[in-house]
Amino acid sequence: MAPVVQHLALSVPDPERSAAYYAAALTALGAFSRPARYTSDRGERPHVVGVEHSLSLMLHQADPGSAPDPYAPGGLHHFAIHVDDARTVDEVTAAARDAGGSVSDGPREFPDEYRFGYYGAFLRDPDGIKWEIFCYTHLEQLAVTG
Repeated sequence: MAPVVQHLALSVPDPERSAAYYAAALTALGAFSRPARYTSDRGERPHVVGVEHSLSLMLHQADPGSAPDPYAPGGLHHFAIHVDDARTVDEVTAAARDAGGSVSDGPREFPDEYRFGYYGAFLRDPDGIKWEIFCYTHLEQLAVTG
């Protein structure tokens, strides 16, 4: 089995707001939102947005007054979610915008930057955290060229 990143823990100013945003943005993937069943190392229960058997975002309370810094040591620059087709990229992009996020670029093909018919969108959640949704429209080339 190929390695897959299954979950990502993010520190956010308002975990409930972030959970509502990501659950709405990822509706096309069958996302759900619920409080975690575990307690974090600080004693809190983060919010979880998940897509069954494939992805979980654990949304922890950030320290008061802090802001996301993608270039700080250990900071998150962005994360990407791979989906099966361009239609899903379009649906997630529209839902993310409707849920209060913004679209930095796309959805579109990026032929000069990526291979295999990369089609995607670069997004920002309400806290400015960058993420992307993408697919490969020419995966048969990937199987041949690796």
